[in-house]
Amino acid sequence: KRSQPTTNGKQGFHFMKNLCVKNLPEEMSEIGLRNLFQRFGRVMSIAIMRDRRGVSRGMALVMLEDESQSASAAAELSGKSVDEEGNVVPPPPPRVSASGESL
Repeated sequence: KRSQPTTNGKQGFHFMKNLCVKNLPEEMSEIGLRNLFQRFGRVMSIAIMRDRRGVSRGMALVMLEDESQSASAAAELSGKSVDEEGNVVPPPPPRVSASGESL
């Protein structure tokens, strides 16, 4: 059974169970993605997009059990960096010159 998007009343604003995850490390595995998303709910499926050689294209589709879980995951993880094990990586500290000015 395929899920249908639901709307919150705003034109063009939809939540779905499937999340498109981009800019993944090339070494990211399905296990790493499951580790990253299982805290939001039951992971129904994971599909990592790969080229003909089997190398990750840095993108995956992750389906969670319901729309609210997907919305929570999208809100919390949007703009965050992750490692290949599914851990959220803190942003690097700002670069500072020898005189103490930001670069």
